[in-house]
Amino acid sequence: MNLSRLITRIKTSLGLYTIALPFENLEEVLTEIIINVTLPVFSIYCPYYEKYRFDLNSLEKLEKNSNYEVYLLPDIFSQRKLLFVRDIEYDETFISGIGYWGGGIPLLHGNMMNQAMLSNAGLGLTNKMIPKLTFKYEHPRKVTLYNVFSSSKLVFDLAFEHDKSLASISPTEEESFFDLCILDVKEAMYNTLKHYNDMQSAYGNISLKLDDWQNASEARKQLLDEWNQVYHMDVLPFIYA
Repeated sequence: MNLSRLITRIKTSLGLYTIALPFENLEEVLTEIIINVTLPVFSIYCPYYEKYRFDLNSLEKLEKNSNYEVYLLPDIFSQRKLLFVRDIEYDETFISGIGYWGGGIPLLHGNMMNQAMLSNAGLGLTNKMIPKLTFKYEHPRKVTLYNVFSSSKLVFDLAFEHDKSLASISPTEEESFFDLCILDVKEAMYNTLKHYNDMQSAYGNISLKLDDWQNASEARKQLLDEWNQVYHMDVLPFIYA
């Protein structure tokens, strides 16, 4: 998403091009609303995800127990605000196993072949017997890990607030962002413009019709209520047994 195009769309949708509004710089006002009001709320419902690989041996360990260990994630997210940890899994690039490689290799005969077949057959059972890696995240950077047995190298799926440039908002998210943004702008500007009956324009005085803007706060609440019913379907990862 492009911030400049978004501002143009807002001004066009609300008919703000020809009205002399009581703001020194309308674009600055709209930008403040978008960045400080809309963006943080939208990011809660539709965060920006990025994966980081961490070796637990390189992280600061805060606590160790027979059932869990507590670590502090490094403070390397200065460019983005970390919201929560979506998921943690083993880094498969550091996990190896033995498997059958067909093709008639002479070394894979006799006892070695039998061992390879038994290893593959028992792999599923072994995975079922090992407890699943689970975690608990505490803002801003503390993570408690349970059942870390296979490897110390993990992949953290982290959720961040979107960039202030809006570049991290994908095309499929743009319309939802605009829906919330237009309501935030209406609500914020109504609180100022409701004190004016008329506005001067290039074509004379214009009588403001702000009845629909008056309901922006309630419409915004209704929109967020709808998102509350479904946003967890995107935020929570699917677990396949």
